[in-house]
Amino acid sequence: MLDAMPYRAPDGCVVWTGNGVALGVGFMRVLAEEPTDPTIFTFGKLVITCDIRFDNREELISALSLDKGVREAEVLAGAFSKWGLDCVQHFIGDFAFIILDLDNGTLFAARDHMGVRPLFYRHDDAGFCIATEHRVLVAPGAPFRSLAQDEVLHQQVADFVVGRDYQEHTIIFEGISRLPAGSRLLRTPGQAPVVETYWLPTANPRSESDAPAPAELRAVLEMAIACRMRAARPVGSMLSGGLDSSSISCLASRLSVADGTGPIDTFSIVFDDNPNLNERPFIEAAVAVGTFKPHFLSFSGYAPLENLEELMRVQGRLVNSPGTVLVYKAYQAISAEGLRVFLDGHGGDEVVSHGLARVNELASVGRWRDVWRELAGAGRLNGESRIAQFILLFVRHGKYKGAYRVRRAFIKAINWLTPPPDDLLQAKYRNLTTSAPKRLAETEAARQEKNLRSAHITHVLEHLEIIAARAGTQPRFPFFDKRMVEFCMSLPSSSKMKDGWTRLILRQAMEGILPSKIQWRTGKFDFAPHVGIGIFKHHVPMLEDIISRNADEVGEYINLDIVRPILKEGKRNVRSLDGKSIQILWRTAALSLWLRQKKKAMK
Repeated sequence: MLDAMPYRAPDGCVVWTGNGVALGVGFMRVLAEEPTDPTIFTFGKLVITCDIRFDNREELISALSLDKGVREAEVLAGAFSKWGLDCVQHFIGDFAFIILDLDNGTLFAARDHMGVRPLFYRHDDAGFCIATEHRVLVAPGAPFRSLAQDEVLHQQVADFVVGRDYQEHTIIFEGISRLPAGSRLLRTPGQAPVVETYWLPTANPRSESDAPAPAELRAVLEMAIACRMRAARPVGSMLSGGLDSSSISCLASRLSVADGTGPIDTFSIVFDDNPNLNERPFIEAAVAVGTFKPHFLSFSGYAPLENLEELMRVQGRLVNSPGTVLVYKAYQAISAEGLRVFLDGHGGDEVVSHGLARVNELASVGRWRDVWRELAGAGRLNGESRIAQFILLFVRHGKYKGAYRVRRAFIKAINWLTPPPDDLLQAKYRNLTTSAPKRLAETEAARQEKNLRSAHITHVLEHLEIIAARAGTQPRFPFFDKRMVEFCMSLPSSSKMKDGWTRLILRQAMEGILPSKIQWRTGKFDFAPHVGIGIFKHHVPMLEDIISRNADEVGEYINLDIVRPILKEGKRNVRSLDGKSIQILWRTAALSLWLRQKKKAMK
């Protein structure tokens, strides 16, 4: 299993065996407190393998009466000895660990609150396996049989084809499951593992009169960043020019200046061959206000399917991310500079939230002037008509004679006018796709809670973690700090959306930190045009082969009659294609490559 993940062991690997159990670890040293060699720790009757960064380390050390210089594994062992399975309730940070108790043969494993560190497991008649990557569980070796010989979970393939978020914690092959974020697992010899949730993101919004000040959010975010800058080597930062990455990079710069560690290396993706589709002006504005060593990564001539087959092999599952190759090359650039750890702004949209469901709350109590004002911000973000959104909300929430009949008629009309979303998927699989969520009447608190609890976030974090590991790096996400999540879930919707501005409290918190063109920017960068341009510059023969020959039998799932005219139109004028059409082309190619990998695994 370790041999299948050599990129996870730049500093070596080690195996422990005993009592019919084997534990192994591939080691990449990222904390100064860690040993220089790969280690499986033994503390009395406890055997531990772990990937941990405790952000409340000092608090734990004090509670456990340990020396300040102890390793994270020693803190874990002390916590488990004192609190047992409930030790996870005391932890803050990113972690995945396995503890084997030699006294009774039980195995205890856990994953951090938001699932930043991955864990997957498999249990059948042959025994029990648990690993950082699910791919190595497909065929871990005797006595386990290879799951690659079995049918895939067609629902997950169907969801991938139509672009739906995965809702379940099974992973493409029947018999492999992820340990969900905020969960712990206990396996007693001869018994099936028992999985329990120890934490869930829970909305508890304050009243508007008791809303936290923006300075409080900034303090929590600074704390989350500072914790993630603890490393054995200097820490870099992704800088896209957006609100999230710029906030993190600029706050990290201030922290590095304060402790005298020097400028922060930033890594930014630019497309200088197309100035109208380039974030360089925003990136340079952020660089100008901090102490940075900027790296501009030019992706002129970007080929979005280049090396995708190898990345699909490493992923071992379908990932709906057209920017996969782009992100992987950026991570490689970080590694090439000698850095292993970097900060990433991913999660800001979900954790701070745009507050878009606030309009539902306002409409439900008849505050129509406020609804109209806030829809200005929503329209800037999602590009939808302000009037159309207002009409929809009025029909849904308005109190008028005959409102019930009007609502029923309106819903029927919408259903009739909206084309079926699953035409791309072959008919025999359409009943398998996950239903699209109904969100017309959700409050902001309910929507944010649903988003942060979704398997989709865990899935994305796993995707980023594995391609970072493949590049020899480790991403850290300040917005997914447990304290940051809990703080933002205590915010009233007015802190997130007000006076036509989304994510208002973060913008206010960055006063004096960010240049105004970033602090108050209203749009987000769209990579879709670059994916489309790259596909038609480099990959038309591949797509033509897939469509004409049904290469890799992709037509089993995808209706190629839908794809064919999109490819034809793109060859005529790629800029005429919308984001949905570009996604269809990318998913067709990605599914073909994944099916090819599955056939190779079966052989």
